Amino acid sequence: MSCESCWSGARLSPVLREPARRPAGWLRLEQVEFVVGPGMPFGIGTALGAALTVPACLLAAAVPAADPTWRLVIVTAVVGCSSAAAADAATAIAVAGAAFLLVDGFLIGRYGDLAWHGRADLVRLAALLAAAVVGAAMGRLRLWLRREQAFAPVEAWANHAPANRAPANRSRTDPFSRTELSSRLEEHT
Repeated sequence: MSCESCWSGARLSPVLREPARRPAGWLRLEQVEFVVGPGMPFGIGTALGAALTVPACLLAAAVPAADPTWRLVIVTAVVGCSSAAAADAATAIAVAGAAFLLVDGFLIGRYGDLAWHGRADLVRLAALLAAAVVGAAMGRLRLWLRREQAFAPVEAWANHAPANRAPANRSRTDPFSRTELSSRLEEHT
């Protein structure tokens, strides 16, 4: 056994283990974890979403109170965007809940007084939750596409596929085709 430094996450730590024999170009999962890992951690995503919702409510407060739909649209757009950045459903639902409390307390009610307004509050809550879930799904899709892009060269290498594949039906004039090589071999024997 040998003592060598092994990269694990963001720190170097000595690890006692047998030296690994890997082919050249082999990638370890730790080296590409930033690509395939989940989105933002729950606490950071929730704090960021809530921090962005407060200015959105201030902006929505500038819209006349006679049109509460446009006030809700502004906050809903910010909830959707912050949920897409977090790419986590639990974070998105928490941000939507905080946004609903801010909308109900400061945009619908006054001075932060929370009150249940029946069906209208259900519609507001459903709109915020829908924006949060759609935003989180779009964030997950973004992460998935980024992972697929990152692993495309690895998959091509693993499948022994050249980067620029030739067409499946090669012409017989190709100097490296099987028929051409076999005819050359026959000529020399």
